[in-house]
Amino acid sequence: MFINLTDPLHSISSLRTLTLLRALLIPAAMSLCVSFCAKPQLKQMSGCNRTVDLEGVVDIADAGSGLLFVAVHDRRPVDAKGESLNSGRIVTVHRRTLEVKELIVQGRDEYPFKPLGIDAMVGRNEPMLFVVNEAYHNQRSIEVYRLQRGNLVFQKRIRTARMQGIRDIALVSPDEYVIVREKRSGLFGGDGDLILHRSLTLRYLPVKTGGALYAGKAGERTVLIPNGSALMELDVDRLTLREIPLSVGESPSVANIADGKLFVLHESEQPQLSIDAALFVAPVKDPSTFFVLSPEKSIVFGRRSGGLTVCELPAP
Repeated sequence: MFINLTDPLHSISSLRTLTLLRALLIPAAMSLCVSFCAKPQLKQMSGCNRTVDLEGVVDIADAGSGLLFVAVHDRRPVDAKGESLNSGRIVTVHRRTLEVKELIVQGRDEYPFKPLGIDAMVGRNEPMLFVVNEAYHNQRSIEVYRLQRGNLVFQKRIRTARMQGIRDIALVSPDEYVIVREKRSGLFGGDGDLILHRSLTLRYLPVKTGGALYAGKAGERTVLIPNGSALMELDVDRLTLREIPLSVGESPSVANIADGKLFVLHESEQPQLSIDAALFVAPVKDPSTFFVLSPEKSIVFGRRSGGLTVCELPAP
């Protein structure tokens, strides 16, 4: 089902219809599956021997030139108010050798740095890094950097009162990006929604996406938004939102498309990874994110309480 985000009334009514249909049809389908549907066979991933020790991986992005940007932050130590005591950092990891390089940040002030989500792309022949930063509890902003001569050079910080609850970012072009806002509680909370930045303007799209925490790439102009119960795809040009049916797995938390295949990380008691219609046991505990390395034919898992684990992709 498509939802046209340029028509607020249509988008809201369509989403309500979609929600109602799912509420009616999913229980019926589940009851039928009890009798007629076989559960997909869980497979094991092999070749997960290479690891990189880091104190807590938040997100991974492609830095170009054979490097990955990795946002690192151990959020577990907190003070009496619940504020994280540790500062975060950005490192680069070589895609082939897994060599970690600390990045020196230039031109930035003393504002606390505690990354939640990142994305990167090459702009003006230099890699650009966008970071969702939670300096303090419920005080979030977007910070923009350029990678120059092996250093991160601070460009600007974007912060408004209406950015409360932003969680991740997906770049479409150096001036276009989609921001995911997580589910909020309270009288003025409700479900999370989407923000589109284009031509120096923030546009708040009239659609609720539930508890989305991550945004991934489906193509040059499309963004994947897994919200824990469904996987949505946003067409940035048409401003349409559609649900992508999942043939296996439930509770999608992170999703990306690589080499024409759909990769989805599923949150559960035993985390799972689906590759199209094949379902695997996630080879690491408490995975936070992943990144598919192509043409290396391997996948990098980031862990909330650990570092990186690299596994070989299963043969087709």
